[in-house]
Amino acid sequence: MSSMPEQKPTDRASVRQKIENLEAELQAWKTLDQQLELIERNASTKGLKGLFLNMPPYDAICAFLTREGKPRTREVIIAAVIEGGARLGKDKDKSINQSLSTNVGLKKLKEMNGLVGLVDWPEKRFQSS
Repeated sequence: MSSMPEQKPTDRASVRQKIENLEAELQAWKTLDQQLELIERNASTKGLKGLFLNMPPYDAICAFLTREGKPRTREVIIAAVIEGGARLGKDKDKSINQSLSTNVGLKKLKEMNGLVGLVDWPEKRFQSS
């Protein structure tokens, strides 16, 4: 599935211009993706204030994932667990990320395709849609 044009440019200046145009388009898509991620993260954490109050990180992560019913990115999970008031160390992001890594390593959580979920969830839930 190539996106190479049928009629290829014959000079380097045209090729460089095409590359610059494609890089600009790629950057626009990346920016949109980041904006959508932020919207998703904010939507996922609304109404969580105090929901995981004083829970250990792993328990809060599992409670959040159960509530969501689908795997989420580490960034979304971190934002949700912080918003929910879990019992965390001084560096909250690091505490949650460490808990995610540890529990994935212990096979208490599953990580696939950039998403983290519960181990009993089928692989098809981890496919991006």
